[in-house]
Amino acid sequence: MENDVELCVLLVDFTLPSSSDHDNTTRNSLSEMMRNKFTRQQAGKKKFLENRNHSRSLDFLPIEFMKDKSFVLNYIQHCNHDKSYEFLKSAAIEFRHDPQVMIEIVKHAGYMLEYACADLRNDKDLVMEAVKQHGNAYSYASETLKNDKDIILAAVKQWNQIRFTLANEWKNDNDIFLCSICPNVAHKYSHTHWNNDMISLFSTLKDDKEFLLDAVERYPTALQFISDELRNDKQFILSCVKQNGDSLRYASDDLINDKELVLKALKQDVYLLENVSDEIKSDNEFIMRAVQENGFALVFAPQSFMNLLQHDRSILLQTVKLFGSALQYASYEMQNDKEIVLEAVQQNGHSLVFASDELKDDQEIVLAAVTNQRAAFQYASTRILNDKEFVLQLIRQNLTTVLAFASPELRQCKEIALEAARHVCFAWDCIISHDPDHPLFLYFSNEILFSDPDMMLECAKYTGYAHKYSDTLYKARMDHYYDGIYLGNHSNKVSSG
Repeated sequence: MENDVELCVLLVDFTLPSSSDHDNTTRNSLSEMMRNKFTRQQAGKKKFLENRNHSRSLDFLPIEFMKDKSFVLNYIQHCNHDKSYEFLKSAAIEFRHDPQVMIEIVKHAGYMLEYACADLRNDKDLVMEAVKQHGNAYSYASETLKNDKDIILAAVKQWNQIRFTLANEWKNDNDIFLCSICPNVAHKYSHTHWNNDMISLFSTLKDDKEFLLDAVERYPTALQFISDELRNDKQFILSCVKQNGDSLRYASDDLINDKELVLKALKQDVYLLENVSDEIKSDNEFIMRAVQENGFALVFAPQSFMNLLQHDRSILLQTVKLFGSALQYASYEMQNDKEIVLEAVQQNGHSLVFASDELKDDQEIVLAAVTNQRAAFQYASTRILNDKEFVLQLIRQNLTTVLAFASPELRQCKEIALEAARHVCFAWDCIISHDPDHPLFLYFSNEILFSDPDMMLECAKYTGYAHKYSDTLYKARMDHYYDGIYLGNHSNKVSSG
């Protein structure tokens, strides 16, 4: 046949003696090379299997597993889904036609329905799982399922804002109206047609604790008609506050000024401090406890406390440990106090912006800030932003995001860019840079990363990240990271669905 290839296999028996010293030396050398290669490949195979069977937390789907369905399914079932957005997105794109993979993905991240094929977006079971996990997945369902009442009810129950995107027919549906307000007990009140009148609903059920406790999570205004007795019922108000901190606004004056109740509510809604009496807010101990619950409580602190922050070192030091951004209220002298600034940036790296110019030029301070918040590097001094060795030091500590905020000269330095590309965290930074709202977007979309094949190759070799599957990048990854192990025809070995 035209495509037939002649193959010649040379077999060498290294155990046979030879009269030639040169032959013996060559054989010994070849034997050693083959033993070393075999040892490396065995180690590479072990490493591959360990990564496949006991995968660490992954921010993205590595190229070596992009087409490995069983790996993807296993990882989805065990990963931290809140931290695996890009992994799930890559898997959803790769397996968009596979119902088995897609249903597992949407069970944990319903909005990934966006990447499913049209047939699966018309699969009621799959779409139901998606909207039960994330109501907004409804917007990616087929037009047919967007008009399925079961799907709509499940979506509204999970996220009531979906109701406002519905066609009028569904917006005016009594069951959907109730489900958007009190999803867990809606069926108990469906015998009455409420005509979409929320005021009528709240005023009629103003003494129904079961209804109020369910409704208050979404609509604290449900409490506007309650009796004085309920407004002064501490256990009832506390239960409401646990659902929605804004509920405290509807409590009695005595409860609004109950310090313990206010502190519990602060975790959810700092703005309720607007309704707390000046007498309570003038209590410095209360303000410190409030800041501990929610740093933004400082915004509502009285001027007397703010004066203390400016001039009382011990109060400021205690406060920045809880809320680093309190540094902005300090005097310039305090903003130049290294101990105070170090505590502030360790609590919130972005507090570096409030430090003195002198401390913005201090490598210890900048390192602490960047360790806490990588983007804090943008507030460092011009000298540090141009310091090649310091930038390389940060990159080698897996703080690769700093490259986005370094000077233009350093960003264009291929040595630095290639060093960054060899770190897994840089692969993550590559990915999030696709978001136009992310500070890395302009840098990575316009500069060296996506225009330089060497960068993409290094990134794939060292981290496994690839924007899309490529046999070339796959081979480079396997050769470099797994010592060239051979797993057969990869593209046919596993199904992509």
